[in-house]
Amino acid sequence: MPTHRTDGPPRLDPPSRSPEKPRGGFAHFLMRFCTGGALPPLALAMVIFAITAPGLALLRSDFSHRGFFFEDDARLVDYERFEERFGNDDTVVLGVEVRGGVLDEEAWERVAAIAMEVSEIPGVVTVEAATNHAKGVVLANRVPEALVGTLVSADGTLALIVGSLAGEPDAKSVTRALEAIVARQDERTTVHLTGTPVITAAFETVAANDLGRLVPIAVAVMILVLLLLLRSFVVAFAALVAIALGAISAMGVAGLIGAPINNLTLAVPQILVAIGTAGCVHLLSAYRDTRREGRDTAGAMRHSLILNARPMLLASGTTAVGFFSLAISDLKPVATLGLVAGSGT
Repeated sequence: MPTHRTDGPPRLDPPSRSPEKPRGGFAHFLMRFCTGGALPPLALAMVIFAITAPGLALLRSDFSHRGFFFEDDARLVDYERFEERFGNDDTVVLGVEVRGGVLDEEAWERVAAIAMEVSEIPGVVTVEAATNHAKGVVLANRVPEALVGTLVSADGTLALIVGSLAGEPDAKSVTRALEAIVARQDERTTVHLTGTPVITAAFETVAANDLGRLVPIAVAVMILVLLLLLRSFVVAFAALVAIALGAISAMGVAGLIGAPINNLTLAVPQILVAIGTAGCVHLLSAYRDTRREGRDTAGAMRHSLILNARPMLLASGTTAVGFFSLAISDLKPVATLGLVAGSGT
C-alpha cells in the first residue's frame, strides 16, 4: 500500500495539564483544605470570628480634634500644655434671635433665663452674655456700646450667649442639654447652636447616619450584582454571610487594638463589601461555568479554587499592603483606616 509522507518530522501536541490536579503549591493546599470536607474551613472561619468579634464591645468613638493625632504628637502635646496652664478653650455659643428684637424687657429676660440654663449644664464653668452687663430693663432700646457687635447684634435682633467649658465634658451630653434648651423656647424665640461640643457631636451624628444609610445600599448593590451575574439567591446569600463575617471581624480587630471609630474608619464596612464582592464574583463565576460543563460539585469547586487561588491571593495581598502602608501616617484616622481595612482584606 502506498504511504503518505509528510514534510518534516511528525508534530506532537504537548501533554495537557489538568488544572484540577496540580502537583503542589498553595493552590493545591487550598483546594485540599476547602474540598476535604466542610468542617475545616468552617471551623477556621468560626475560630477567627470568635477571636475578633468580642472586640466590637471594646469599640469607642473619637470625633474630637484629639482623635486626629497620636498621643505623642508634638502638636497635641503642646496643646495639652496650653490647657494645663490656661485652661480649656472649648466653648458653646448660642445665638438667641427674638422676633421683634431682643431689646425689650420680655426678650431681655428671656435671654437672661437662657443664659442661666446654660450655666447649669455640667461642664460649663462661666457664661458670658449681654444680660450680665446690662441688667434689668433695657431703656430706650439701647445697650452699652461695648456690647454692640460682640454680644448683641448692631440691629438688636440677636444676642449671643457664650459658655466656657472645663475639663473634657462629653460632647453628646452637652449638646443634648443645649438642644433641650432650644426645644423649650416659644415660637417667638429661635436659638442657634455652635461651639466645639456641638460640632463634635454633629460629626458623630452625621457619621452614624451615613453608616446606617450607606452600608445597606452597599449590601443591596452587592446582592443585585451577584444575582444578575450568578442567577442564584442562595449563592448571593452565602456570599453576603461570608462578607458580613469578614467585616465584623475587621471591626472587632479595631476594638482589640484600641483603634477609635472616626469618620474614616466608619467607611471600612463599605470598603470590605466591595473587595469581598469582587472575590466572590471570581470564585463563583468559575464554579458556575464549570458546573455548566457537566462536572460535579466537588470538581467544580476544585477547578474554581485552583484557577483563582493565586490571582486572588496576589490581589488581596497587594490591596492589604496598600492599606497597611497608611499605618505610618501621622494622622490617626488615616493610620487607623489602614490597619482595620488591611486586616479585613
